[in-house]
Amino acid sequence: MTDTRAVSPGTPEGTVALVAGATRGAGRAIAVELARAGFHVYATGRSSRTTGPSEIGRPETIEETGDLIAAAGGTGAALVVDHEDPASVAEVVASIEREEGRLDLLVNDIFGGDRYMEWDKPLWEHDWAGGLRMLEMGVHTHLITCRAAIPLMLRTAEAQGSQGLVVEMTDGTSEANADFRRNVGFYYDLVKANVERIVKGLTVEMEDSPVTAVGVTPGWLCSEKMLENFGVTEANWRDALKERPGFGISESPTYVAYLCRQRRCGARQGRRRRPMGGHDHQRSPARGRVRHHGHGREPAGLLGLPSRLRVGEGRRSGHRPVSLTRESPTS
Repeated sequence: MTDTRAVSPGTPEGTVALVAGATRGAGRAIAVELARAGFHVYATGRSSRTTGPSEIGRPETIEETGDLIAAAGGTGAALVVDHEDPASVAEVVASIEREEGRLDLLVNDIFGGDRYMEWDKPLWEHDWAGGLRMLEMGVHTHLITCRAAIPLMLRTAEAQGSQGLVVEMTDGTSEANADFRRNVGFYYDLVKANVERIVKGLTVEMEDSPVTAVGVTPGWLCSEKMLENFGVTEANWRDALKERPGFGISESPTYVAYLCRQRRCGARQGRRRRPMGGHDHQRSPARGRVRHHGHGREPAGLLGLPSRLRVGEGRRSGHRPVSLTRESPTS
């Protein structure tokens, strides 16, 4: 583990978050928005200015995430961590306990296995090594990180009389993932089904504890790579609508970051949510767009979740909404 960026000392409101997989996309936005809200954020990733890019081969670095946290007025540290290495992850958690004495929120947003996806191949034709690599990147990392972080979260919640929260970022609602997802490849479906199963398992195992596990899935995430695919930037994203009008329903990573931030802030303030048959589905019937990392407007009505999240320049459509599924009745 290499500490590449210490944003600033101190913990504004005493709450501490670990965002695993914060180099880009939703993970980066979540780290920045949590820091903006007053969390002391440990943001981790593999791509670095000093050690180079990960196998994903993208230009974004974890140091850039640290810069964005600092620019938002937040505090924390941006760390180069391989979440497939149990010893490295254990060291991160031990550092958090030494430096801050607590951990209130874990966000698992680790994957990056897209490069190994073979959308049109059944199991027996899919590249074997690539398929197993997707499981390592999208499932093993989540298990390793949960195993290392949850004990500290449990101790924190019990000592502080607070509520801890584990957020598992995935793709697809429970309804969408109930059946095998066609046309995404066997291993991609298996990875995302596994993440939901992690939430279900943690729910049962933590049912009598002050820590809750949730699964979060964004809509059409307008990540850095997605913008490149459409040949646009966040500033001129509308230009893509000329050839692909449906792109208007895409969502900035900041949009789902607001939802995650508010979910944890609500728990921190001691709010309780009504379980619905073991699930507490929190969804937005509206879609929207916020400029990256909060440089636009905050969604109206966000503090009143569940409510319509109307963001800046969004378009209404039948697109799948941002969805948060809570498996635990103890939130």
